[in-house]
Amino acid sequence: HSRAKLAPAFSSGHFRKGRSTVAQSGSTLHATESTARGKVPGKFSDLVADGAQTWPSEEDLVAAVSGLYDDQLKPYLSTLKSRLSENRPNARRQRDLNAAHLYELCRSSPKLLLQLDRCSDCFILLRDRESDFVDILSPLDVYPTSLWEDAAEYFESPEGSAMEFPGGRYACARALMALDLPFLRG
Repeated sequence: HSRAKLAPAFSSGHFRKGRSTVAQSGSTLHATESTARGKVPGKFSDLVADGAQTWPSEEDLVAAVSGLYDDQLKPYLSTLKSRLSENRPNARRQRDLNAAHLYELCRSSPKLLLQLDRCSDCFILLRDRESDFVDILSPLDVYPTSLWEDAAEYFESPEGSAMEFPGGRYACARALMALDLPFLRG
């Protein structure tokens, strides 16, 4: 079961993500600030029924994770928060999404599976879909030399050198994609 796989990585008993703490209790992880009255829900509908938060819905979560799959991005919790905010920008700001509550929503969904990577970062998988994520830490360069030459030409141009990028890989990638640069198409 996925919960048993997560427990050993949190041997200290707690990990901190933003202002929320996730605590280990036996072999189960639960969010200490994520639900009303400290109740640890057993399934997705319990979380929504408690009124702790109605957005994102399970469908929102699955759609966001599926979109990250389509982009070949490993759906880490922080990346999922960004994608949820992009998919429904008027719902609530990314910083208002409680990481521990989001963790619990993912954990309680029968469609999603929580995993840990080699750095003990939490990411979310779809139970019914194979993954093919780009390994951002891989030393292998799978892109053609022409892409790098075209990118260098752009960034050395007056337009490219004047660019200001947001912090973080995901936000920078989104900003670059919004420019619709020819060398990044396809």
